Amino acid sequence: MARKIISEPFIEGNSHYQDTELLLKLYRKVNAILLKKVSTTKRYFEKEYGCNVTEFLDTMKKYGIDLNDDIELVTSVNEIKYLHNILSIVDSNIKHIEENSENGKVLAACIYSTYITKHKLSLHERRKNVTKAVNPDQLKLISERTFFRRLDEAMKEMDYWLWYNDKDSQKIEEFLQREAVKLNLIEERKDDTHDRT
Repeated sequence: MARKIISEPFIEGNSHYQDTELLLKLYRKVNAILLKKVSTTKRYFEKEYGCNVTEFLDTMKKYGIDLNDDIELVTSVNEIKYLHNILSIVDSNIKHIEENSENGKVLAACIYSTYITKHKLSLHERRKNVTKAVNPDQLKLISERTFFRRLDEAMKEMDYWLWYNDKDSQKIEEFLQREAVKLNLIEERKDDTHDRT
């Protein structure tokens, strides 16, 4: 059975939209966009100002020059900060789970292998990563059933910690409302928990 990634309350503008799975699914895409924006901004600096970013900022600081007139630059830098902040919220919550939850290492490895790695991993690779995180010397992989049980447990932990902090949860809600539509994420997906990626 298929369902929309964006729930009805989101479409209607419900301020309590909380979708941890969507946020984690956006991670790879947002990270790729962030890296591209950083690269583009570096090239912009070199083209417009004839030096790299570090040299440029040192010169501006030395002479007290304000860059707010360069709208393209300010917009780009603000977008980079914004996206980096959102990814940092996710990263810090995964780290918190790893360090403070029962079975934290396993839970963090499940989330990382499923949503955070640079490229999507097969189920076998994800199970292998989780097994290594728990016991690097173990040869037998954790079972699929155990993997998905731990992934569900990890998602519940992530739900709790992401939405527990009012300041962070508000930033994430705004991000989801802004980015989900912008990144064309209103799409059909299979309601199959075994296909989570």
